[in-house]
Amino acid sequence: MYYPDLSSYEYLRDEDSAALNVGWLDGAHKYLQSEPLDLFVERLWAFCHMPVNQMMGIHECELCPESIFDRHVWRGDTDLWLGSAEIRIFGLEGVIYAAPNLIYHYVVDHHYSPPDEFVGAVLKGPLPDSSDYVARARQFHWGRKAIRDKQ
Repeated sequence: MYYPDLSSYEYLRDEDSAALNVGWLDGAHKYLQSEPLDLFVERLWAFCHMPVNQMMGIHECELCPESIFDRHVWRGDTDLWLGSAEIRIFGLEGVIYAAPNLIYHYVVDHHYSPPDEFVGAVLKGPLPDSSDYVARARQFHWGRKAIRDKQ
């Protein structure tokens, strides 16, 4: 599923936030690439542990040859299954970014370079286990469900 970076979120129309898309890549559209910062990857991993809009199916990486992509990803002693959920990042001035949790794979393995404002939000915004993030997320349907599922 492809959506241009920073376009209005439309994947789930009943979503109750005016989020911007980031990281909805496919094999047909080019994307910027760069080596990711370690801190960005570490914080992005934390957001992937608070998934929203968990789906029943799996979206495979369209950038990988079929035989290479593994949805089960490890970082240190923790693991995640990617390709069936989204994450939310709070940016400046009330902006919310919506990304597939596959964004972690895209950044680490394909060196996808998200927009600078998204990177800044990941680096400087509240992490999902913070009281600030939880308070903000409770305002939205996806946040109330994610917090309830995490408890």
